[in-house]
Amino acid sequence: MLARNRAPLQTIRDALRKRNVAAYLDVRRGDFASAEMRWLVACLEQVQRPMDRRNMAVLLRCFEQFSEAQVDRGEDRVQIGIRRRHVAVGMD
Repeated sequence: MLARNRAPLQTIRDALRKRNVAAYLDVRRGDFASAEMRWLVACLEQVQRPMDRRNMAVLLRCFEQFSEAQVDRGEDRVQIGIRRRHVAVGMD
């Protein structure tokens, strides 16, 4: 489970332990600031709001930061070039 603070995680951990399920917390404060985590959060938000162009820009910017891809943002689609491959993603 991902969370921005410990409180909900501690509650879940305690409930799991009561049921004899091994559970522990691993807190990594800087991970939410990483491009990979911002991309994951943006992906989840995009599923919830598929027409959110501002979030799509965040998603693409983060993707560029941690991948070897170069993203060309067009009016109606996004083109991503990855190592000689070419993928087109519609944004309609």
